[in-house]
Amino acid sequence: MDTPIYRVYFWHRPAAEPGSDQERMGWHCSEWRLTDVADVHEVLAWANGPDGRGRVFELYVEASHSDGLALLRLAGTTSDAARR
Repeated sequence: MDTPIYRVYFWHRPAAEPGSDQERMGWHCSEWRLTDVADVHEVLAWANGPDGRGRVFELYVEASHSDGLALLRLAGTTSDAARR
């Protein structure tokens, strides 16, 4: 792909209410769609940099195929969030 489009999903667990068990809190995700970037290294630097603030993330690239659009995971996994 000459101009790939990347998606970064940052995972975070909101703070628990007083008296609640933090480990039982669900996970939230914020999605970023990145265009006009030089390459995957630029995306990784952004996700690992100050904007990422040390959050767990997954990195995908958008890919077209006969059935439409697909997301191909390049880095991270949803199980990373469960380990934090």
